[in-house]
Amino acid sequence: MVTDHKQSFRMDENLSPEEREHMPIETLWRNEEARRVETRQAVFPDLPQ
Repeated sequence: MVTDHKQSFRMDENLSPEEREHMPIETLWRNEEARRVETRQAVFPDLPQ
């Protein structure tokens, strides 16, 4: 699996690396999952939920 800069860089979070470091991992993961669901729905609107 390959990740490019655009996939790994989260400008839309508006969090510095220091802020991310102090955020609970559960919160970061919940935000990531929500972002993935939203993207999946945008790219594949006919997939079941």
